[in-house]
Amino acid sequence: MRTSLRTIGGRIASDGSVAGGSGFASNKNSTGNYTIKFAEGIRIVGFSAMGNGSQVIVYTAASPTGNSVTLQSINTAFVAADAPIIFTAAIA
Repeated sequence: MRTSLRTIGGRIASDGSVAGGSGFASNKNSTGNYTIKFAEGIRIVGFSAMGNGSQVIVYTAASPTGNSVTLQSINTAFVAADAPIIFTAAIA
């Protein structure tokens, strides 16, 4: 069986709101911790994210068969810090 893949890209503001893109929702859970959720029935098969250059983005919970990913942003001192995030997701 062949699965059709497509990509969704977006930007998350440091307050957790969607700053660009569509087809997903975002939420700030705590300092530097964000969840990106796609529509029900969508499955994430690949995901990449980056911060603003002074932040490192760490995947804290990702379910390859689910429709959401949780990310943690940390600064260069390895402390949780709010930061904008740019991401690309391959979805099925």
